[in-house]
Amino acid sequence: MKRLFTTLTVASLMAMTASAYTLDVTPGALAGLLPEAVSDGVLLLRGTADARDIVSLSELPAGVKTLDMSELKIVELRSSQPVVDGRTYFPADEIPEYSFFKSAASSIILPADIRTVGDGAFAHSSLTSITLPAGLTSMGAYAFYGCSDLADVVLPGSLTSLGTGSFGNCPRLGTMDFRPTKVSLLPERVLAGCTTLQDVKIGASVSSIGSEAFENTAVTELDLSGVKTLADFALAGMSRLKSVTLRNGASIGKGLLMDDTALQSVEGYPDAVPTLFAANCRLLNPSDMLDSATGVGNYAFANIGADTLVFGSDLKSVGERSFAGLDNLQFIDARALDARVPDVAENTFAGINPADVTLYVALATPEIWRDHPVWGEFNVMDDTSVQVPGVSGDASEITIGIRAGYLMVEAPEALESVAIYTADGRTAGLWHPDTPSAAISLGDLPEGIILVKASTAGDSRSVKMMTR
Repeated sequence: MKRLFTTLTVASLMAMTASAYTLDVTPGALAGLLPEAVSDGVLLLRGTADARDIVSLSELPAGVKTLDMSELKIVELRSSQPVVDGRTYFPADEIPEYSFFKSAASSIILPADIRTVGDGAFAHSSLTSITLPAGLTSMGAYAFYGCSDLADVVLPGSLTSLGTGSFGNCPRLGTMDFRPTKVSLLPERVLAGCTTLQDVKIGASVSSIGSEAFENTAVTELDLSGVKTLADFALAGMSRLKSVTLRNGASIGKGLLMDDTALQSVEGYPDAVPTLFAANCRLLNPSDMLDSATGVGNYAFANIGADTLVFGSDLKSVGERSFAGLDNLQFIDARALDARVPDVAENTFAGINPADVTLYVALATPEIWRDHPVWGEFNVMDDTSVQVPGVSGDASEITIGIRAGYLMVEAPEALESVAIYTADGRTAGLWHPDTPSAAISLGDLPEGIILVKASTAGDSRSVKMMTR
């Protein structure tokens, strides 16, 4: 069967070659050889050519859908007159810049010895797929930019460099695999605007990612645990990105995740959270990041949808508008800081009424926080009274609070039930004390915001609280 398949493949190639319009080329002669039209759709070039010949292919004969240059050798050119873009020298094995700009060919088979593809060489062409030669080492800026029909690209293991926006705005491109290559930098906007691109595989060689590299793609997750440097806004504008893994200690520019509106999970955090780091990420809760953060930059978490912030023990400062516009914010847990009050700007929480937000601090420290001109505007509470009032039953005589590691519930008569619910409505525990007081270990409760509902025969009260 294998021999039969090979025979059929060779026969098919021979049939295509036999039906192709074939030109034998010598350097500088191609322009005078091209026909006005090719009826069978295939143009085969063989022999030797230079940059003048390749540039002459910018306007192919009518009817050419497949340009086969597999038997063509491109040689060096030194010209007394500029050939393209002011250039007079072209090395061998190069596709000059803009050679096939807006080409109508849907298939172009490149010479096997090609080493360089110039800027914009295939931009806005009608290519549907391309397999780049095994020896290709570099690709210029916008080389395949705006190829609206390009759906499949195979990158060779020899590739070491890509130019800005090299595959940008290719709306049918569904996958891109950099693993076989030796590329170390994914440059600015390399895949931006590839609106159906869902799968990007980052190779071990990739150590840096440029600005807006994947903006407006359909990528939902990225593992960048091997990437050492991320430029300003490197992952910004990825509206479908749900999770990303970063390298611990990576160099991160400002606005890394800005406007990633579906983002829910980030692993690997910077100690100093940069400016605009995750601004406008409405689904992101930054508490895990803040647990290890030493500082939070300006606008770092502006306009996120979190209802809770948990500060770690190393937090020293939060910048201007770093938590502005958090209209769902209900609770800040600063217990780990003890009496170490972080520096804060007057507008850090712009757009929020601090009196409506409970700032939960360590025992014996409330007055230190209340004396601060900014933190003192919050509803400062400690373990002796951590409840967030106003959920229901404000007139109730049932008291609910946290003391010495326990959730304490007390009532004037026997408690018939104490129910615990998570923030998303799941039942986390149910007790029937049948006594006027109950003490429930915090170790038996889920971490985060919980709803406690306590009932006696004639009264009930529901309170939101924070456990950790």
